[in-house]
Amino acid sequence: MKDLTDADLTGASLSGASVVRANMTNAKCTDSDFYQTQFWSVNLTGTDMTGSLFGYSIFQDCDMSGIIGLDQVRHDCPSTVGLDSVFQSHGQIPEAFLLGAGLPEAALSFLDPAKSDSTSLREVYIACIDEDESNRHEIAR
Repeated sequence: MKDLTDADLTGASLSGASVVRANMTNAKCTDSDFYQTQFWSVNLTGTDMTGSLFGYSIFQDCDMSGIIGLDQVRHDCPSTVGLDSVFQSHGQIPEAFLLGAGLPEAALSFLDPAKSDSTSLREVYIACIDEDESNRHEIAR
């Protein structure tokens, strides 16, 4: 894991970079360029991204709930926020960021379940053939 804890990346251009399995805890990334930057499995707790630029950026397998200033960034193009990141963030991603990233406003209501326990299921549908009937009862318990 790359350690960028407390790094000062103010005004840095990470345009087109792939930040993979890095620790960016408390990194200062204000006014930075994250155009086409890919964040994969990155610890972003306490990272300050206030005033930064995003567009075609990707957040995959990241808890975004601890990022500072996401509601104060600029979006030049849509970006991708994976559902895995939404669930890890327990729905605590500023609406302003999601809308700027291209999520339609009507879709915000679908994120409400992400604020609850994502491991609980309300319904489970199990399809099986006759030979699997005994397994179905075991799974349903």
